[in-house]
Amino acid sequence: MTRANSGRRKDPGELAKQLQDVFANLVAVALEGRRCPENGTSECPAGTVSALARAGKIRVEISDKNYRTVEILEGEHKGKRTLGPPSGAKPWRILDADGDRHNGKMVRSNQKPEKQPWKPGDPFPGGSKP
Repeated sequence: MTRANSGRRKDPGELAKQLQDVFANLVAVALEGRRCPENGTSECPAGTVSALARAGKIRVEISDKNYRTVEILEGEHKGKRTLGPPSGAKPWRILDADGDRHNGKMVRSNQKPEKQPWKPGDPFPGGSKP
């Protein structure tokens, strides 16, 4: 297993190709019933799994000892999963298109914030001030 970190930013086309390759690899791993590859390897360069989760292509469940289980959410193999944790532990962290949840509580949302009905300095709704 080799670590992949070239230290340079990829152009958007190269990054898209890399994400397609990692997604295809994760599908193959799920179909074979193997464990999800570690981050930072040539199979799974750093940041690619979370990027695929944010894009809604996969769901990542992280359980005890940072064991990752990936569920495929797109394509003909939708619903396939990589090997789950040997302990059978429930996930403490879930990453998907909605955001990042720790123990069921949203830590970072991927949804756009609602537009404020007023701007700072404008009169408060209802005419009252704090």
